[in-house]
Amino acid sequence: TEMNETSVLKSGVITIVFNNEDTVDVPVIQKTHEQKTYYVDMDSGDDFNSGNSPEEAWKTLKLVNSTIFGPGDTVLFKRDGVWSGMLSPSGSGTEKNKIVFSNYGTGSEKPLIHANGNDQAVILKNMEYVIFDGFRITNPSVAPDRRARGIYIFADQPKVYRDIIIRNNEVYNIIGWVRQNRRFSSGAIFTDTYGNQ
Repeated sequence: TEMNETSVLKSGVITIVFNNEDTVDVPVIQKTHEQKTYYVDMDSGDDFNSGNSPEEAWKTLKLVNSTIFGPGDTVLFKRDGVWSGMLSPSGSGTEKNKIVFSNYGTGSEKPLIHANGNDQAVILKNMEYVIFDGFRITNPSVAPDRRARGIYIFADQPKVYRDIIIRNNEVYNIIGWVRQNRRFSSGAIFTDTYGNQ
């Protein structure tokens, strides 16, 4: 016999209806994100480590940039550390479980992200419910005829992005041109959207 299947979503259950008569309730298993804390240590870390403890810290920005973080995750950079290049993490938190980027250790200086020739030192692209807290950010250049940003908050997907919290950071020596009425200008903290957002 021919079976026409339709489904009705209840709370935690999908009800499958056969031929508009027989029904079967199938429980819905919702996978929850396991919150993790990651550590990054330029001096003693190793990118072959798990990143899940100070003793197993990552070293460079590479693994931070290639990991999609989820609600409640925390990424901690060791104080006094210096990283060259662009920090470009991915993922979004939730209202109650934000993704946090911050620092750890007893060093006297906040961790430093040096853009090292990139347009921006930090880019938060299509992220929301994220906290970026306790860094030094710099983007110097001997040639100011270029665009330069410290922290770049950017969106190219149509939606509302909420709770992007930038606090307790030192953003300095951002060397680049600023032209009125031109997109893609320079700034210590720069926000932009692309497309019909």
